[in-house]
Amino acid sequence: MPSRVSAFPRDLRVSAITEVLKEKARLLLLLSAFVCAMTYAVLSLIAPRYASESAIAVLPQGTSPPADMDPATIGTHIGVLQSPSMLQPVAYDLALAQQPEFNSALGPVDLFQAVLSRVGLDNNAADGGETMRVVGALQKSVEIFAANDRQAIFIRATSLDPIRSSNIANAIADRYAATLSQVSSGAQIGSYPAPDAPAPTVAHVISRAVPHPVPVYPNKIVSAMLAGFAVGLFGLAWIVVTTALRGLKKRPSAKLEDAPEPDFELTSETADSPTLEEVTASADLPAKPVIAPGPAVEANPPPDFTEIEKLAVRLKTRRPSGGGHRTLITSKSEDVVPYDQALHLASVLAGCGAQTILIDWSPSGEGFAKAVGLDAQPGFNDLLQGCATFNDIIHRLPGSTAQVIASGAGLPRGNRKMDANMLNLALDALDEVYDHIIVTGRHDEARGLFECIEGRFDAGVTIEPMGDGTASRDDGGTFLGFEVTDIDILHYLRPEPPVSSMAQRIAHATRSREAVAQRA
Repeated sequence: MPSRVSAFPRDLRVSAITEVLKEKARLLLLLSAFVCAMTYAVLSLIAPRYASESAIAVLPQGTSPPADMDPATIGTHIGVLQSPSMLQPVAYDLALAQQPEFNSALGPVDLFQAVLSRVGLDNNAADGGETMRVVGALQKSVEIFAANDRQAIFIRATSLDPIRSSNIANAIADRYAATLSQVSSGAQIGSYPAPDAPAPTVAHVISRAVPHPVPVYPNKIVSAMLAGFAVGLFGLAWIVVTTALRGLKKRPSAKLEDAPEPDFELTSETADSPTLEEVTASADLPAKPVIAPGPAVEANPPPDFTEIEKLAVRLKTRRPSGGGHRTLITSKSEDVVPYDQALHLASVLAGCGAQTILIDWSPSGEGFAKAVGLDAQPGFNDLLQGCATFNDIIHRLPGSTAQVIASGAGLPRGNRKMDANMLNLALDALDEVYDHIIVTGRHDEARGLFECIEGRFDAGVTIEPMGDGTASRDDGGTFLGFEVTDIDILHYLRPEPPVSSMAQRIAHATRSREAVAQRA
């Protein structure tokens, strides 16, 4: 028994996503480049900021760094360093009130802030007193934090001027060290400490801030590249998701008459019917046929066609803007074989540039594949049974740019009931990739398929001999014996084969004898 593989069409879905990505790649790259350039341009409006960092260690008197600080007091020291009472003297000593970055009343510091002020989005508006503004701005520009090893407290200052940033960090460190030294000295002079009292603490400046010429913000190149990459990644995800979900929209079913449960058992009429080789010769397909331009199709054209090219025009004009267009081609009776017309139609549509695939629908395995030089196995039957994937069964139709799926191995007569969900899943997957999906089969097998998936086709084409016009015809709302809606029902009148001259003479002699007999 062959090993079962998943019949879920992931390979075809990946192929569809790849094709869409190829089509959208240039647009996606242009969009990413545009966002990258715009991000760089916006960041260029912002004045660069420079950062400098100093470090102190607050230790008991008599202890020299490096040493661990008391974890219970680290938070207290950080709070004091950030307090307005500590920062106000620093702002005064460095004359920060005369700098626009700390005193917003002096005006914007860059073009970006000027634009924000113009539109009323500047959060640094000149409100409150000058001291409050300057100290508040200084608090925002200073970051104080402890090292993980608890051996230092870092003071990081940010400013538009690298020298000013280092001066701020060093000034805070020096002032705190001086303050603790004064407190410790005062405590020693004013009283005698108890024997069990903790030793006074002293702040040691263990590293001084130095100016850095490289700005820490904005990093225009890195930020612009990250913005472009993010947009490109979002666009890629959007394309993948929308392409993958495009085929999940269920095609509405047609309204069918009550009929027995679909079973693809061969009837005695089907079993005794001649094979394909006996009823039709191998299809000689024209190389890359092209539909000649013609007049626009009327709103309600007649449903009868005598030329495949005009039938192809009808199907192309009825194809929806998104997804594939499904057409079922069969015949009015079992003795009329529709394969030649289906092969010709697929070649014509593909020659027009439409992505076209033809499915040889035959649960019995007696389709047209061998007649056109294709291997009948593996094919569509094998896919539905879970024994093949789409990559295994899709081939190029000889003499055409269309693609084709053979019928595959014939199913046993007692095992021809098809899973409607699997059929719909396979056809939905093909809808994602191809413009036109043409399914062709002889009358009985096509009828079983049509009933099984509840008529989920866009068009139904019946191949009929042209005859003399006296044969009974179904109305426009009937297909394969079912009353249907929302399906384009079409008839193709196949020309009868030319009559030989000998046959014409025999027919003329017969008519002459009949005329003589009537006169007698």
